[in-house]
Amino acid sequence: MPITYNTMMLPKRSVKKISELNENEMIDLFLFAQKIAQIMEKDVDPIKNEGKLVEIIVRDGSGAGDEQESTCVWLVPRKRGERIIFDEGKPKTIKLD
Repeated sequence: MPITYNTMMLPKRSVKKISELNENEMIDLFLFAQKIAQIMEKDVDPIKNEGKLVEIIVRDGSGAGDEQESTCVWLVPRKRGERIIFDEGKPKTIKLD
C-alpha cells in the first residue's frame, strides 16, 4: 500500500513525552521515521513530481493539542514555501506569504 499523505508513527511503548523514551527506543523510532521518509521521497508521486519535502514533527500528546495521550512523530509532505500547522490535532499545510 503506497504512502500518500501524512503519516503518524507511535513508539512501541506508549509515553506522554518523547523525553521518556530510552536511547534504544529513540533510535528505533527515528530510524523507522527515516525509512518511511525515504520511501515517501522516492516513491510517492506527489512528492517526487512536485518537489515536495517531508517534514518530521514530534508531538507530545494532549499537551500539544492532540487527542491521543502519547507522544507521536508525524511525517508530513509539504512544498517549498509552505508551513505545517496543526488544526484539531491534525496537520495541514498553509502557504507562506
